[in-house]
Amino acid sequence: MKPAPSRPGLALAALLLASHAAGAATPGTQFIGSMEFGGQERHWLVNVPASYDGTRAVPLVVRLHAAGGHFNSTEEHGWFPLSDQAGFILVLPNGSLPSGTDGGLKWNVYAWDEGPDDVGFLVAVIERLRQQFRIDSRRIFMTGHSNGASMTNTFAFAHAEMLAAIAPAQGAWVTALGLDPLAVSPQPGVPLPVWIWRGETENDLVGVLPRNLQDRQQQQFWSGHDRCPAPPEV
Repeated sequence: MKPAPSRPGLALAALLLASHAAGAATPGTQFIGSMEFGGQERHWLVNVPASYDGTRAVPLVVRLHAAGGHFNSTEEHGWFPLSDQAGFILVLPNGSLPSGTDGGLKWNVYAWDEGPDDVGFLVAVIERLRQQFRIDSRRIFMTGHSNGASMTNTFAFAHAEMLAAIAPAQGAWVTALGLDPLAVSPQPGVPLPVWIWRGETENDLVGVLPRNLQDRQQQQFWSGHDRCPAPPEV
C-alpha cells in the first residue's frame, strides 16, 4: 500500500487541477506554473490581480519563502490581497532543496556555482512571466523571509540589473557563512535600492555571527555598493 500523500502534496495537486480548470492567465485567479530545470520539476504559484487586463505594463513582485516552507505556506498567501489591491502580479516560487518535514523546501543560498541553480531558475521564472503578461521591466521587485531573504541577496549579487529594488526580511547575510561579500563572485553590476528588515528583539546566532552584526554588515555593503552619500536610515 502506498503511503498517503502529505498535506502540501494534496494541496499542490488540488491547485494544479484548479489552475488547469480556471485557465493560467485569468485575472483575479491564482495558477501554478511548472518547468523542468536543472533535472528537477520546479513549480511556482502566481496571483493575477482582477485589475489586470493586458493594456498596460504592471509591476512584478517575486516573493521567496523561508526554509521549511513552500508556495502553499499560509504566510505566503497573505500577499494575495496586497497583489489585488496594488495591482501587481505576484509570483511565489518553490525552493529546490528539502527542508524540515511535511514537504518543506529551502533555497540554495550564497552558492553561485555549486548545487541547484536557484538563481538561474528564478531568471527563467521571471522570463516566463514576461512572456505571459505585460510586465514592467523597470518594476520587478524581489523580497523573501529568512532563507528566502538570503536567496534574495544571492539573486541580487548575480542579477541586480533585473530588479528595481529588494527587501530581504530576517535573512542571514553572506558573512554568516564566513564569506567576504566583497570577495565573492559575482558582484552586483548596478546600484540597487535595498530595504532590510528584522524584529528589534531578534538577535540569535546564525552561522558564525549574531543577526544584528550581520544586518550592519549588510547595510554597509549595500550602501557602499550604491555609493550612498549618507549612512543608511535605521
